[in-house]
Amino acid sequence: TYYIFSVQARYPKVGSRMWAGQQQSEPIIVEPAVAYQDPPTPMPVLEQSEAVADSMSCYTVIEYPCEEEGMQYDLEYAHVLGDEADTAELRSINSLWRAPVEVKLIDLGRSGNAGGNPQPRWRVQLPEITNLRNDVLKLALLQRVRFRLRARITPEGSTSRWWSSLSPPISTGFAGPESVGTLLVAEAGRLAVEVHFQLDLRLGEAASSAGAQELQLQREVLFQVLDSSERKPSRPKGSDEPPANQSTVHHWPRGFGHPFATRYQLCTRHFVPADVGQGEWSGWEVFPDCALPAEQPGGTVQGKEYKCSMPLPEGRDLVAGTSQHCETVQVCVRIGDGLKWSPWRMTKELPIVLEKPMASEDEAFSVWQGNVCRVAWPPAVVHAGI
Repeated sequence: TYYIFSVQARYPKVGSRMWAGQQQSEPIIVEPAVAYQDPPTPMPVLEQSEAVADSMSCYTVIEYPCEEEGMQYDLEYAHVLGDEADTAELRSINSLWRAPVEVKLIDLGRSGNAGGNPQPRWRVQLPEITNLRNDVLKLALLQRVRFRLRARITPEGSTSRWWSSLSPPISTGFAGPESVGTLLVAEAGRLAVEVHFQLDLRLGEAASSAGAQELQLQREVLFQVLDSSERKPSRPKGSDEPPANQSTVHHWPRGFGHPFATRYQLCTRHFVPADVGQGEWSGWEVFPDCALPAEQPGGTVQGKEYKCSMPLPEGRDLVAGTSQHCETVQVCVRIGDGLKWSPWRMTKELPIVLEKPMASEDEAFSVWQGNVCRVAWPPAVVHAGI
C-alpha cells in the first residue's frame, strides 16, 4: 500500500491563526514496524555442562530467536516472588525488568519444544550473589527468574504485542544437598546400600514468613545493590589481585535453590577385591534422575530428609566380607529440577563389611511346662540394619 503524508502548521497563541499551506510527501511504501504477533516465549532447556565442583555461577540456558521476520528482540529478566499477584505485576510494570549481564550464543539449537523449527540456545549470565550471601531475603529473591522478549523498536503506545509472554519461573542455581551419607542394609533378602540426604528450606521459609510486601521492598533494594555493583569501576591491574596460580572459588550459599528442587540423581563407583573382580576402582556410573522420594518423618519446615536405595551392580550382588577383604562403594548425589543441577556431593567410601554373627551377652534359658520344655535364647549380634 502506498502512503502520502501531509502536514500543516500555525502559531498556537500569537501571530496569524491561519493554517499554512499544506505540504505533502512523495508516495511511499511503509513496512509495518511492529511485531506481526506476540514475540515467542523464551523457554528453559537442559544444560549439557556438568557441575563437577561446588563452584558458584548464576546463569541459565534458554532458547529463543533473536530475530523473526525482520523484527529483532532483546531479552529481559525479572526476579520472582512466586505468587499470582507477582505475575500480574510483571506483566504490567516494566521497571521490574532488567537486561542480563551477558548473553552468549551456544548453538543454533535442535528441534523446538513443540516440535517446530530449531531455536537458538543461549547462555544467560545473571548477577553474581557473592556479596549477598548473608542477606537471606535477597538470596531468596535471587533463586528464580522469569524471562521475556521485547521488540527492539520503541512502541508508540502501551500494547502487549511488544513483549512476549512470560517464561515459567527458572532456577538460577542449586547448592548441593546436605548431610549426604550411606548405610549398609538388608533389602529383600540381599545386601543393599541406602543413600540419605537433606534439603535445606530456610530460604523458602524466610520468604514465606516475610510476606509479599516485604519481598517487594527487598526487590527494590536489590535493584539498587545490583545497579551500584555494575557501576563500580574495575580495579587497576595488579591491585590486590591474587597470584596467577591461585583462583578464588565461591561456593553456593547453603540451601540455595533447595525449595524448588524436584529431582535427584546418583552416580556410583565400586572397588572389588582382585580375587573376585578387577582389584581397582571402577569408573563412575551415572544413573537416570528420579523424582524426589517420599519425605522421611522428623523433618521440619526448614529442612527435609530423604533416603533412597543405590542401584546394585548389573548381574551381581555386593561382595561382602571382612574389613580387609570386601567390596567398597562410593556414591555421589546431586539435586535439581531436571534442567539445572547442583554440584555432585560425594559420600565417604563404604566398605561392605559383614562380620560373623556374635553371641549375645544374655544367656539362654529353659522353662518346663508339664512334660514340655521350652528353650529360649537372645538374638545374635549382627551388623546394624541387617
